[in-house]
Amino acid sequence: MLGVPFDIRFDLPVIAYYGVNRALLDVPKRRRNFRKNYTRLTAFVDSLNAVSLFRSALTWIYNKEDEERRLQQERQSFKARLPALEAVRRCVRSLLPGASNLRTATNPLRFLVTHYGQDFELEQLSNGYKTMIGLAMDLSTRMAAANPHMDNSLTTEVIILIDEVDLHRHPTWQRRVISDLLRMFSNTQFVLTSHSPILVEGVSNLLKRHGIDRLLATAPAEALEAEIKDLYPLDPQHAKVYHMTRESQEDLLDPEEGLTGDPLIEDFNQVSAIFEQMSDFEDERSTFSSPEEGIP
Repeated sequence: MLGVPFDIRFDLPVIAYYGVNRALLDVPKRRRNFRKNYTRLTAFVDSLNAVSLFRSALTWIYNKEDEERRLQQERQSFKARLPALEAVRRCVRSLLPGASNLRTATNPLRFLVTHYGQDFELEQLSNGYKTMIGLAMDLSTRMAAANPHMDNSLTTEVIILIDEVDLHRHPTWQRRVISDLLRMFSNTQFVLTSHSPILVEGVSNLLKRHGIDRLLATAPAEALEAEIKDLYPLDPQHAKVYHMTRESQEDLLDPEEGLTGDPLIEDFNQVSAIFEQMSDFEDERSTFSSPEEGIP
């Protein structure tokens, strides 16, 4: 609004896009040319750039750690924390299995994370971890920059576009990645693409979890696996699932069942049919080449 200072405390929504090159981390080796001052508009710098190198997120973390150390000195307490920086740390812990204690170290400058009790530099992580930690850092720092007044900046309203959300992830991680994202970013609309049928299966699990949500309150604890309890309940009214080709777009969400249908089962059937043909061929060849019973 004209005449209103931009630093007034209103919630600023964010939009971001992450392409398939997000495993490329541009980790700075020195503090030269580090940004010192941040405005709320910093959240939109390169936010729609398909090639995300996450350098700005790393410099933001470094500067906020320095600010947090000054706060600890002022309060004479190592327990003093910056809420914005704590939100980034919490985001990394939640989205990366076994990860904790994201931090910087100096002489030389390094960005470290603890993974199942062992410290690693970010460059040492697998591509699957790089894609997720890069996204977690970048998105959470953009949220914090856009809304520094919020107690929990991770509740910022955001629209996120992620190409190949299953990129470099093990199938077991693919099944939970959407659930993890929805739980961590509660006010976010995700637009995701994938070539993995496992992602579609994972979405159906979330939809089913929503369908039985009312039953969980009365179910005995031993009757449910931890995996079921950890699933995010996704309301079918808040989800759209499409199978897209060059020729057509097919809605995979069954409006009556509130689950994803089985149009993709044909792909699995084709794979199974080929496997069965090879198995039959192997059996035939083994029978043909084996000596007859009783002949030496």
